[in-house]
Amino acid sequence: MNMTGVTGGNGNPLNLIGMGDDGAVYACNLETGSQDFKIYRWDNDDSATVATVMFENPTAPPRLGDSFRVRGGGVDTQIIVGEQAGGKVHIFTTDGFSWTEHIITTDATGETLRNGLAFGRGNTYWSKDFGGTMRYMSFDLNSASGSTLALYFNDYTFPSTIQPITYDPVNDLLATIAIQSGGASPGYDNVRLYDVANLAPNEPVWLDTEFFATGNANGFGTGALDFGNGKLYALDSHNGVAVYTLNITNGIPVVTVQPPTTTNIVGAKVILGVNSSGYPHSYQWFFEGSLLTDATNASLVLQNVQVANTTNYWVVITNVSGSVTSSIAQVWLRPTILSQPSPDSLVIATNDPSRTA
Repeated sequence: MNMTGVTGGNGNPLNLIGMGDDGAVYACNLETGSQDFKIYRWDNDDSATVATVMFENPTAPPRLGDSFRVRGGGVDTQIIVGEQAGGKVHIFTTDGFSWTEHIITTDATGETLRNGLAFGRGNTYWSKDFGGTMRYMSFDLNSASGSTLALYFNDYTFPSTIQPITYDPVNDLLATIAIQSGGASPGYDNVRLYDVANLAPNEPVWLDTEFFATGNANGFGTGALDFGNGKLYALDSHNGVAVYTLNITNGIPVVTVQPPTTTNIVGAKVILGVNSSGYPHSYQWFFEGSLLTDATNASLVLQNVQVANTTNYWVVITNVSGSVTSSIAQVWLRPTILSQPSPDSLVIATNDPSRTA
């Protein structure tokens, strides 16, 4: 890339990059509150092509440039940028001659929408900040407003450590990177793939998990993901780049992560999760041989577990080629002292003349 005229940012004249369907290249700097935020545009990726400043905000806005996504081409190009101030994103549109910034205020006022961002279908996008919850959101450019369409709380399927995300509109697939801070359970940083074709009233279907080859700590949770040419490209800072081929149609499902056996206290929330190949597929959980109604996701959440909720659970995973049954996951409870003996202590026998039985 020709970097002539590219300046500014807080130590990062260029931080993130994207490409339009028409071959135009876009990039932004990282602005943390004391410098101009800039978006650059190159007509193509030829080394002789010089960038133009597509947008510049000289008023030292809230932190911008941690996320940057481009879709479409020509007059249909849209760019989404996250902001550190709670509940806002910036969407840029063009008429072919100039660019317009739309600052979208959403109902996610308590969360920062600045890290994990990806356009969805139509006027929607996905959002996941490190430590925050996964959100599927809509936006209205005319009213400069947005709202949460679905909220997926942190659990076995969507851990709080997910940050980089991307969406494939061709196959309705969502991909994420779960940052595990240097090999913490359940393993190295990993790429997760979800089917998001049928969200209402269903949750995303967890399809697959692939681990990076190294477990170096990624303290800032930084990385990037993108779909293209039938592949998923994943960058994890300090752990390199991984490329995965998408197998949209597979044979009989194979369980790749079995549901775990757990021991808990009475009243606890228990999450059982499974992972398998063989997309697209469906799930059905069972308890002691009986089908569990509405238990049709990759994860099974048990609220306020009691003795009656123990012990044997398993899931049957089915696709057009056949089905497979997971191993049995057992849910156990630790013994609980309901009441202490009365009196608190009783001396049965002693050779101490000062004490009596």
